[in-house]
Order: sequence, then structure tokens, then C-alpha cells
Amino acid sequence: MKRFSDDQLKKIRKGDFSPLADIYHDNLKNCIEELHKYKKFPLHNVEDVFQDAMFELQIQVINGRFINDNVPGFLLTVTKNKLINRHNKDTRNISLDVKKVELYLYNKERNNDLSPEQERKIKMALIALPKLPEHCQILLQKFYIEEKTLTQIMNEMGYRDYNVTKTTKSRCLKKWTNKIKDMFQCFTL
Repeated sequence: MKRFSDDQLKKIRKGDFSPLADIYHDNLKNCIEELHKYKKFPLHNVEDVFQDAMFELQIQVINGRFINDNVPGFLLTVTKNKLINRHNKDTRNISLDVKKVELYLYNKERNNDLSPEQERKIKMALIALPKLPEHCQILLQKFYIEEKTLTQIMNEMGYRDYNVTKTTKSRCLKKWTNKIKDMFQCFTL
């Protein structure tokens, strides 16, 4: 069904949501297929967010703000945008706690203080580290693992001055965090 009939719109506005049930069943499968092709979103996430999109459709119709041109297009667009926002929110929450990485690296036994989620992030950090440029690997190792000061690193690695060393460390840390985020996205999609 591409459009609501006038009768269906009146029913929804009066509180009879039976036309929405038909819309739900007519469009769910297509929406799941399209979004799974688009970005390989997990099927259960698409179904959950599709229900949110149906609720959004209901609100738009009741408030008289729904433009009755393309119901499947509306549902697909709202579901896609909500999935992308949810996914971006999940990946923004990734933080790199270098001290926990260090503890994990140098503890002979498994560190019981870490949650499984923290342990997974640390493992991704360890996998991501060798993917950085060599100077970043060396700089981060000297700073976080060997606990050298930026001045010591500046002298050892031949940087011009303290500020260049500090900026380079920040950029390397940002690259490392981005590599981890990229890996996290691959594992959650």
C-alpha cells in the first residue's frame, strides 16, 4: 500500500489503528530486506526500530502532519535514519583507557576487575596498535608503557620541540582510537 485512503486516515485519527496493522505487515519484510542490504544491520535491530518508525507514522497521522505520498518510503527513511543514529551513538561511546590496556598487557593472570565489554575493547586496542604507523606505535609505547615523559620522547625520537611531541602523541592516540572504532563497527554490524 503506497498511500492511506481518506477513510483509513479518519480511522487512525479517531483511534482505530487497524489500518496501521495492515501497513506494518505489508512493509516490515521489505524494510528489513532493504536495510540489511544497505548496511547489514542486524535483523532484530531493524525490527525494533521499524516499530519505532510505525509509532512515528501514527503520531504524524494523528497530528495531521503526515504527507500522504509514500508510506513505504516514509517508513524506510525513518527506520534507516533511526538505525544510523543508534549505530553512531553506540560507536561514539567507545573510549580508550590506556591504563587499562597497560594493566591487561602486563598482568600475567587474567584481570578480574575488567568487565567482558572492557576486556573486548582492550583486545581490540591491542589488535589495532600494530595497524598504526610505526612512529605512532613507538611513541605510544614509550609514553604509556615505558612511562617516559614527553621531553624524554622528544629527545629520543628527534622531535623539534615539546609542542610538536605533544601534538604528535595526541594525533597518534586519535588514530589509535579511530582504528578501534572502525573495528568496533565491523564487529557490531
